[in-house]
Parts: sequence; structure tokens; C-alpha cells
Amino acid sequence: MAWMHRDHAQGGISRLGSAQHRLEIAGAIVYRAAMLQKFIFALAIGAGCASVAMAEPRSGIDIPAIDPSVRPQDDFWQFANGKWLAATSIPADRAAWDTFSALRETNQQQLRDVIEAIDPRSLDGGEPRKLADFYGSFMDEARVEATGLDGLRDELRRIHALSDKAALPELFAHLSRLSVRIPWGLEIGPDERDATRYVAHLDQSRLGLPDRDYYLKDDAHFQAIRTGYRDHIVKLLALAGEPAAETSAGEIIALETRLARLQWTRVENRDPLKTYNKRDIAALPALTTKDDWPSFLSAGGVGTEIRSVVVAQPSYFDGVGEILREVPLATWQAYLAYNLLSAYAPYLSAPFVAEEFAFEQHTLRGVPEIQPRWKRAVAMVDRLTGFALGRLYVERYFPPANKARADAMIANLTAAYRESIATLDWMGPETRREALAKLKAIVPKIAYPTIWRDYSGLVIRRDDLVGNVMRAPLQLRFPAGQARPRSRPRGMAHHAADGQRILQRQPQRDCVSRRHPAAAVLRRRGRRRRQLRRHRLGDRPRDQSCLRRPWQPVRWRRQFAQLVDRRRSYSLRRQNPQPGGAVRRLQPAARSPRQWRADAGGERRR
Repeated sequence: MAWMHRDHAQGGISRLGSAQHRLEIAGAIVYRAAMLQKFIFALAIGAGCASVAMAEPRSGIDIPAIDPSVRPQDDFWQFANGKWLAATSIPADRAAWDTFSALRETNQQQLRDVIEAIDPRSLDGGEPRKLADFYGSFMDEARVEATGLDGLRDELRRIHALSDKAALPELFAHLSRLSVRIPWGLEIGPDERDATRYVAHLDQSRLGLPDRDYYLKDDAHFQAIRTGYRDHIVKLLALAGEPAAETSAGEIIALETRLARLQWTRVENRDPLKTYNKRDIAALPALTTKDDWPSFLSAGGVGTEIRSVVVAQPSYFDGVGEILREVPLATWQAYLAYNLLSAYAPYLSAPFVAEEFAFEQHTLRGVPEIQPRWKRAVAMVDRLTGFALGRLYVERYFPPANKARADAMIANLTAAYRESIATLDWMGPETRREALAKLKAIVPKIAYPTIWRDYSGLVIRRDDLVGNVMRAPLQLRFPAGQARPRSRPRGMAHHAADGQRILQRQPQRDCVSRRHPAAAVLRRRGRRRRQLRRHRLGDRPRDQSCLRRPWQPVRWRRQFAQLVDRRRSYSLRRQNPQPGGAVRRLQPAARSPRQWRADAGGERRR
């Protein structure tokens, strides 16, 4: 079990809990619980770790975390987590904490050991040496301080040399490849309608604040955040010697507010049908001229041979051209200069690092202290050259026997799903055939890939931290029209966007070895993996490669609605109300299921 710590939060699970986040979590839990009701045991994809085998297997249930003084029917959260919550505090350099966080801490120390075991004086210029030099360029604090802003001078000059808005799309593409925020995003990923190919995707980009609501809502909390954001922009621009920092900050926020009004909400972005809109490049709304998009895509590394892209939010791109044309060029230059400084502040001298932490981590996330330098260095190397680091990690911490054991568990998992699908009463014959075909099409990827990414073209210099960070993302792009492996070790398990791959990239953190019985492994990791599989095995026949369409189990919804109606027909009434002897029993309520549904917001749609 993975317990989340609610300390330091207003009823939440992190330092800055929000009611919206808690409602989303609650909704997901209810949905998941209902969906898993037909299963009598948990199944999972597990992965092993290199730990010493014990004579007796250990249960996967964290018994010491349970508070037996609390009745589970009164407060299950406190019952299941009470002792752990009382004994655990959030570390000062973290925004939230759970048991997986503790495993990540161990994992991060192991990654440090892997990197620091590499001889930095080796004459071999292979990937291990590059990892050592990359890590060393971050850890050489004296050189970073002496370098100051030198690594960004050329890019800042390029921004300020811009004299025509027609050149903005090409500049956007160039900066996007350096991981700098621009008004929209370009990504190469699996085509949701043909999972065997990669296509270019366009979507609304990140803003300087976490969400559009931070710009559009006027309650005291968001107003305070916006004030702090304005001060942050002013300080960052002033540190870089940018002119008119106060004026530029106001213009940048006004520009981002206009972009926020165009952006789709999080709820809208969750709809996989609405966010899949394949468009011919020639038909995309013009930005400043008709040739904007071909030049942007070419400069973004996509190439000139593709003829179409997938647009996630069409209405956003219908309006962004107008903003591009109306906002003065000087404002766009200030916007790009700030975003460049914001993206690279963690790799600059101490004043930039302190300011970036003060707003991004402390103000927005409530983190009291910055992480030690070595942790930030490891995170950087892992994020930008994760395959090279993961390869060394696997050699040191993940023996082949553990992967074989995980593969065997997956085979058992697949067999169990096959048996379950064959007996589900809410599936018709045609749907059952489709579900079994989709189950067969799923490709599990466990622990590490069979083909490792090649970093031979990446130039890493021990005396050029900013340059290293700029060059590394260029290794992460794949050509459109091709399929490439995308599975890096040590990440969390998730379902791939194309719907045909379930990735378990957590060989060490789960700490599942021979001392854990397979049943405990399957139970502990089962909930997430089981949900990922179940919601891809739809209720209606569909094209095999179109696995991202939403799950619409008509029969299951009907049965679930009947269960909800039955449960809602009960209420808690007290019997034997004598002190110390109260017993609460479920008794039928006087209200009808229809009345309960009406109170909850209207009739349920069938």
C-alpha cells in the first residue's frame, strides 16, 4: 500500500492541498472501486529489486501503519494510515510525501552512487563518461557562479535582434527545442488512430502559472499568486539586466491572460475524442502569414515531408494568431526573454537559483527548503539522459532473474484477464471478441527496453552546464511516421498514450523480491495496473489501433446504476442509543432512488 501523508495540508495530501484536487481524487477512487468490484483478487505488473531473500515471505500489507484505535467504518483513512501519519513528517525539501517518496529517495541515492562510481578522468568518451561530465558540470558550483549568464547571452541576443513578427514562429520553434515555453507545444508521439506510427501533435502550451484559473479567477488566493508572479518576473528580468522590468512584467501577465482565456479547461482536455483533430498543415489557421506553419514545423525538427498534424485544441489555434498579430513585438521579446531565463534559472548562478526556488517551489508548492545540490544534479541527469543512466542502473541493481520473475507475473496476469473477460456478464459476444483481441495486442514493457537510446551524438562538456542542458533535449525527438521504443527505467507505471502498451518502469522502487510472495506483489501493485487494462477493454467493437477512445460499458453502467440505487436506498439510523452501546445499522430510507438521484444533481443519463 502507498500511504499519502496529509500533514501540512488543509485536509489534503500535500503542503498545498486544494478542494478541487481532493474532489478529483475522490471521484477517481469511487470510479475505480466500482469498476473493480467484479474482481475478487488484485493483479498487477510487478518488478523485482536486488534485496536479500528472507526465509519467510512478508505480507504486502503495512500492518504497523494501521491505527487499531479507530474503527474502519468510522474513518477508514485514519484507520489505515493513523500510525504512519503520526510518525511521519514531510521533509523540508518536498511538497508532499508518501511511501513511494521514500523509495524514490533510496533510488536517488543509488543513482548518485552509479554516477559517482564513474571515473571522470577516463579517456573513453562513451556514455558513462558523458554522464560523469554532465553531473560534474552541475556540481562544479564555483565554475557555475563564475560563468553567470554567459551561457544564455547568444539566445538573449537572438531574441532582442528580432525585427519582424513574421520571424516569430521560427524563433518559437527554436526555443521550444531548448525546452523554453512558447504559446503552443509541438510533440512527436503515437498516432491515437494508428498506434504503429508517430505523428506531430500541436497543443496549447504551459503558461507561467500552473493553470488558466490562476489568471482568470479573482479570489484572494489567486490574486496573491498573481502579485507574487509579477514580482518574480520583475526580479528575474532585473537579474539578467533586461530593460524596463516593471513594465515588461505587466505586459507578460496581460499576454498570458489572453492566452489563458483561449485555453481549454482541464476537464475539456481529458476528452480523447475532442482532443484528436487531424488537420492538413495547409488548412491550419494563419499566424502572421500563410507560410508560418511550414517554417515553424521545419525549424521544430519535424521536417517538410509531413502533410498533417494532430491538433488538440482547435479553438485555441483559431484565436492565437490574432493575439500574435495584435501584441507588440517588444512584448513578445520580453515574454520570450523571461521564459528563457525561467527555463534555465536552475542552472545559473545562485541569485537565479534562489529566485526560481522562491516562487516556483516555495510560493506555488509550499516547499520550505531547496534540495541539496547533488539531488538536483541527479534529477537533471536522469531527466535528460535517463536511458544512459538507466542502463548502468540496471546492470548494478536489477539482476536478470528479477525481470524473469516480473515477466512471469505478467503472463499470469494476462491469463487471469483472459479468463475474466470470458465470463463478464455485461459484455456481448462481439464485444468480448474485441476485448480479447485488444488484450492480445497490449505490449507490456517491464523494467528496461530491449533497444537503448543512443547518445553518441550528444556533446557534453564538463565546463558548459547550460550548453549541456540545451543540447540534451535534442536527443529526445523521434521522426514523424516511425515507431520507436519509449521506455526509460525507474519511472512509475502508466498506460501509454497509444493504448497498446502498459509500461512498468520501476525495477527498484517497488522493492519486490523473492521475500515477497507473488500474491502480495500482485495485490500491492494491482489496483493501478488493473484499472489501466480494464478501461482499455471497451464495451463496443472498435478499430484495434484506436485504443484511446473512452471506455463506454453500457451494460456495466446499467448494473452499476442499479447498485448505486440500491445503496442509496439505505441510510444510517441509530439503534440502542444508550451511552457506550450504540449500534448503527443500515436500514431502508424513505426516499426513492429517483429522489436520491435528483438530490445529487438530476437524473442519471442512460
